[in-house]
Amino acid sequence: MRLSAKIALTRDLFRALAAFRRGGDPENLLVVRLDGFGDFALYLPYALALRELYPHGKYRLTLCANADWCEVAEKLLPFDGFIPLEVRRYMTDYAYRRSMNARLAAGRFGGLVQPRFFREPFLEDRLALAAGCGGAAFAVTPVHLQRRIARFLQKRLYAPRIACPVDLHEAAKNRKFMESLGWNGVFPPRPELPPPLESCPAGGYAVVLPGSGKGARAAFPPERWGKSLADVKLKIAVAGSANERELVAATAAALGDRAVPLAGTLSSVEFADLLAHAALVVGNDTGGIHFAAWCGVPALAVAGGGHPGCYYPYPPYLPDRVLPPRFVAAECPHAGCAWHCRRSGDGAFPCIADVAAESVASGVRRLLAEHPFE
Repeated sequence: MRLSAKIALTRDLFRALAAFRRGGDPENLLVVRLDGFGDFALYLPYALALRELYPHGKYRLTLCANADWCEVAEKLLPFDGFIPLEVRRYMTDYAYRRSMNARLAAGRFGGLVQPRFFREPFLEDRLALAAGCGGAAFAVTPVHLQRRIARFLQKRLYAPRIACPVDLHEAAKNRKFMESLGWNGVFPPRPELPPPLESCPAGGYAVVLPGSGKGARAAFPPERWGKSLADVKLKIAVAGSANERELVAATAAALGDRAVPLAGTLSSVEFADLLAHAALVVGNDTGGIHFAAWCGVPALAVAGGGHPGCYYPYPPYLPDRVLPPRFVAAECPHAGCAWHCRRSGDGAFPCIADVAAESVASGVRRLLAEHPFE
């Protein structure tokens, strides 16, 4: 982000802080969740539990969600309202930021649920100021300890403030957050998934997710997917965003005629539907893997050492129908680098590049043996 943009965001934040006044209906609650698709997937069981904790008729729940997956949330969550927000645009476009802030202010929210662990002062905290309400949030995380504004905003906006270790699995963080609100630990039933859309391939199929959300350096080399999936006798959909066209094309080429490249061609709802009805999902440790797990689809991910423990392995306390994904990883003496690797230079991250195709193939064989496609 440019220095001028940071200055503008800081000025805007302090103006909002000076004008901040609490108000609104205490039974009209705003839930803010603006991180990635995988974080949303891991939050889904707890969002359903939040609805039971604040039931229909007594409370109104509105989710301010990342626009990348908000439509999926609308299909799956029994909330009362949804506000899609384009995160990057909010941070860079003054007119858009002003309109979104006005929309939240008009909602007259009286309470806030802020369950993202690594929240940002210029994003989640700024939205809390716009909405004119405070509420539950995690305590300031270690990465933010040097930001005085983060500590100040925390004291002004949030109670209760939940302390939590940074390396705890994301699902365990969600559980700890919900328990602080009085949740009894019982998951509600998962809603039935909608039938497959016409855009899904006919018959049984597998899905490969060659992107990583962290660029090509953190992606399993595309040429290795062919050998890794040699035992998979299914049609294979290779899915990715429009920015991953080259990676998707290279992976599809390695897989041969059975592969169908789908880069930037699916809406968020179509992508979720593709994953929900697959026989197998494999890829890097990315959002689609965690959504497949929530849907009970066998999944396997090539996992790096950027955030060990935060996304794999899964904790033992999981809702019914969730099928924990398998992970294949190489040993890395520098695990926990938060993807600021000192060994890689400008090349691929060694923790990903060192994973052998045969290790992935062996994991796929075991997964298919335990969960054969019918």
